[in-house]
Amino acid sequence: MTEPGVQTTIVDDTHTPPTFAELGVDQGIVDALGRRGIERTFAIQELTLPLALAGNDLIGQARTGMGKTFGFGVPLLHRLMHAEESGLRPLDNTPRALVIVPTRELCVQVTGDLEVAAKDLTVTLPSGEQRPLTIASIYGGRPYESQIAELNKGVDVVVGTHRLLQTGVRWKDLGLVVVDEQHRFGVAQRLLLQDKGRVPPHVLAMTATPIPRTLTLARYGEMDQSQLDEMPPGREPIETRVVSEDRTDEVVNALGRHLSEGKQAYWVCPLVEESETSDLQAAEARAEALQRRGR
Repeated sequence: MTEPGVQTTIVDDTHTPPTFAELGVDQGIVDALGRRGIERTFAIQELTLPLALAGNDLIGQARTGMGKTFGFGVPLLHRLMHAEESGLRPLDNTPRALVIVPTRELCVQVTGDLEVAAKDLTVTLPSGEQRPLTIASIYGGRPYESQIAELNKGVDVVVGTHRLLQTGVRWKDLGLVVVDEQHRFGVAQRLLLQDKGRVPPHVLAMTATPIPRTLTLARYGEMDQSQLDEMPPGREPIETRVVSEDRTDEVVNALGRHLSEGKQAYWVCPLVEESETSDLQAAEARAEALQRRGR
């Protein structure tokens, strides 16, 4: 039985998902996605868009590859383009939306996806000046000065890691906050959001692997929850086996046959480097052993 306040769906082959246009998404976003062949929503987007477009705080749960990025990105962009009717302060060259992701790689990916959807969007500033809606990504490994200069030029959406809430960066009046991979987002970090605007910002959270804290937040934190209970298209069942360490050679031989078919594999170890205080397998040592076997 579905819990109160939780919207869930299991999609069958006879279901025709609605288009973004049918859900009332801004026409500029619809046109930009359409040029990429994206017209109809994925199931998680069909669930989340009506709630998010209406301004409801929301947690969306779906497996990786099910379209969560546009599930939060499309309503974020739509609400910025309709700031007045969305209850947001008009865009004025200061960031109005913040997207928080756990890694630099995801930061780059999400920024690219948002730029695709925002390609046709033009904002009008209080001065009457018009310019394209601007998205900036902020992450480590790049010169600090150039990133600050990018913000000072005028930005509407900032995509960055959780560190954005902990550094000296001050946010004038955020209206929208998206938390991707919400299970990596701590309670203290969430409390910091309360000080980022004149009123607490509209919060959208997405996760593939909800933890108890996430479920508690959905139940008691006045947040709607959309849950997609299906696998990505084409995903095959996962078979799990437990093999003793003395059969490692058998595993390596099976891995070799798998790779010879042009397939890929991941070998996950509990340590990166060997440790004097632990006899657990280290990734560096395992990689060297596999390379020797492959010669």
